[in-house]
Amino acid sequence: MEFRNYKNDKQIVKETQKLYYEAFPKKERLPFFFLKHKASQQVADLIGVYDNSQFVGMLYCVYHKDIVFVFYLAVAAEGRGKGYGSKILAKLRRRLEGKSIVLSIEDVNEESENNVQRKKRKKFYLCNGFREAGYKTKENGVIYEFLCCGKQVEVEEYWELLKNYLGSFLYNIYGKKIVSRR
Repeated sequence: MEFRNYKNDKQIVKETQKLYYEAFPKKERLPFFFLKHKASQQVADLIGVYDNSQFVGMLYCVYHKDIVFVFYLAVAAEGRGKGYGSKILAKLRRRLEGKSIVLSIEDVNEESENNVQRKKRKKFYLCNGFREAGYKTKENGVIYEFLCCGKQVEVEEYWELLKNYLGSFLYNIYGKKIVSRR
């Protein structure tokens, strides 16, 4: 399995962009040009994941100090259920040894239409070395639970990472709120 950075490769851009729009609902996406722009500034990476030259997934990671936020991770439809998600996370953990990795997932909620999917997603991450971080945020009406791997990432560290990534102006507009802390 190989991680390929998008820079100067139109095929990687094409494949990651297509999967990005297929895998994530509109309200959970940032404009793709913004992702590319931030990756060009070296505060993030837009990565195509390949298995023997076959595109199997994408990652978008944001970096700040010793923390990596997995903003987006998706496996191509034809590769789902074949272990690629676990392989991607294992490779990512090896690549980022010594760093803390944090990500957010839709909160498990019995009243949500996709609660079965949410439970499976959480179980997947817990089985792949992540644990509950102990805080949640609410964005565009959706509650997200945070999971981390490596040293504990506190919510204040996440806010700092996000502010560094977005810049003060966009960070203030984006306006995330903590809705609970365990």
